[in-house]
Parts: sequence; structure tokens; C-alpha cells
Amino acid sequence: MPHARAIVSMLGVTAAFAVLTGCAGLQSYDGVLWRQIRGQQEVTFLALQPGVPATDAADIAARLSDVVTTWDGSEPPPAIPTTAPASVVYAIEDVGDDGLGGAVVEFTEFVTSGARPDVPRDDLTNSAITYRGPSTVYTCYRWRVVLVAGSVGDAQKPDYASGDDPACDPRLVAQLPEDAAHIPTSDLTG
Repeated sequence: MPHARAIVSMLGVTAAFAVLTGCAGLQSYDGVLWRQIRGQQEVTFLALQPGVPATDAADIAARLSDVVTTWDGSEPPPAIPTTAPASVVYAIEDVGDDGLGGAVVEFTEFVTSGARPDVPRDDLTNSAITYRGPSTVYTCYRWRVVLVAGSVGDAQKPDYASGDDPACDPRLVAQLPEDAAHIPTSDLTG
């Protein structure tokens, strides 16, 4: 019985140490990076509001090129700024109609938070402790834009709740800092 108490006591000490040192239950990134990448997502969303004039993939690409980097897939890929949030939109294509008479355009968006400023950790339970996570986070997802009567009728990105995010182009990921971390798109929905 003393042996069992020693094991339980040791487990308790280990758990307490993990909590006190920030090893248990912390997400690898915090609210600072979450807000940076979420803000960058909004740039594309706002560019594709219903009523924005567009009739095909070329119009969508032109509209997006005003606010994010668009890429045709050629070599070399566009340079991604690593100090500020950024998006690269690629694989922009007309994919047919939605079955109700609207044209459908799809594209992939690579979005990165940019560099995290040197500030204390910022999340609900661990504010003001030293941040020890990635310097940058990134993700990718596909957009589906329905065009109706010469304008955007609807623009959505899937929920990806099951973790089935599309793979990010490795040529874009290679430009990020070595410690950059992919986060699931589901972390950013809602």
C-alpha cells in the first residue's frame, strides 16, 4: 500500500508541475496569432460580399488581386511577407453552375498570421505568462463563390469540422519561418 501511495503522490506532483510550467492543456498558439490570422481571413470575405460585380473566375481573380496576392501556380511562387498577416489565393477556376443557374468559381486560399509580436501569452486561462509557441500560424481552405446575374450571390468556405483541410502548397509553406505551425481551419470558424 505505501508503494501505491508513492505512485499516486508522484503522479500528483507531475501533474502539478505540468500545469505550473504550462505543459498541460495549452494550445500551441494563443489569441494574438488567432486574431492576426482571423483578421486576414476577413480581407477576402469582405472582398466577396454579395453584390460585388463578377461574372467568372477572371473577375474574381481581378477583384481579389486588389486585396490579397493572387498566384497562377507558375514558378517561382509569390514572395510571402513573414512580418505581417498575408493571403495567397490560387487555383482560381470556373467549376460549372450551381444547378440553379448561377456560375460557380472555386479557389484555394493560403492564409498566414504573420509574425507574432513579443508580448505575453494572451488567452483565456493563461494570460501574462511567457509565450512559447510558434512565431506564425497558417492554414488553407477552398472557397466556393456563386455568381448570379453578374455579381457575387454567395461566397463560402467549408467548415472543415472533421479536420479534412486541403493541403497547403508546400512552395508557400517553405517560405514561412521554420517554427510555423499549421492550424485546422475549424479553429477559425464561428
